[in-house]
Amino acid sequence: MGPAGPASGAVVDEDDAIGYADNIRVEIGGAGGAFRPRGLSRVGVDIPTVETTSGLDTQWGTYRPGRATVPDVTIIVASGAVDDVQDWFDRVADGYPDPRDVTIEILELKSGQSAITIALFDCWPISFDRDSGTLVIKVSRTEIEGTQGPLASTVNNPAPRTHDYVVGSSVSEATLVQGGSKAIEYADSSLGTDQFQTFTPGHWTVSPLFARLDWPSVGVYQWIADVIDGTDARRDVELTSVTTQLQRTYFDAFPIRVNAFNPLLIMSNGLAPATIELTIKAERLEE
Repeated sequence: MGPAGPASGAVVDEDDAIGYADNIRVEIGGAGGAFRPRGLSRVGVDIPTVETTSGLDTQWGTYRPGRATVPDVTIIVASGAVDDVQDWFDRVADGYPDPRDVTIEILELKSGQSAITIALFDCWPISFDRDSGTLVIKVSRTEIEGTQGPLASTVNNPAPRTHDYVVGSSVSEATLVQGGSKAIEYADSSLGTDQFQTFTPGHWTVSPLFARLDWPSVGVYQWIADVIDGTDARRDVELTSVTTQLQRTYFDAFPIRVNAFNPLLIMSNGLAPATIELTIKAERLEE
């Protein structure tokens, strides 16, 4: 059994939550084999947006991705791994340089195969509470890989498809889409003699687009890898509604937040879905 969840009615942010799922496995280098954690925090990537708008950009702002960072990860380790983790923490606390790699797998329940594999490289222990088994690690970099398509007839994702999400020629199924609309920036044009505040319209922008992707395509995983590696990760994204066939195209878009594991998505059957949550920033939008 996992740890108790939040009290009824309490609002928990995904950055602060800890979730338990039957189909998660964690392996810490040098700390024995893989184990089922008793709890796990959000695992993902955050990418800042760098504005590159110049005086030549008269209609819309321009942007590029900044340096990707991996938030600290909290793992409530299995009781059998406590001694090895304590040894690792003590070695680093004593000044011994001992970064280790950590692998997290989200398994497809029926087959037992890995649906999403998250490799965390050059990790350092920040804190470790032996009584609860709570380990917090700092991560230098990550790689996120996934299996293309369901591995068995019974999959982890029950939500229906709402949109087709196309990056290049690679199609993924989205079960939730939010944001991604046009907005206009305004500059204060008030003069000292004005009785009321006045404004002048400036560039138009596109709000961040959030999508929850089930069994993401190879193109999505490559896109995430590119933005992590610092290469030019700007892509065009086509989003088509399954019900209305309304199509939107987002130009020069790049990921700004990736969730490979969201502890708030644990389903009623105790499973973590094989889902990537992707928030992107785009320069332009055509509908």
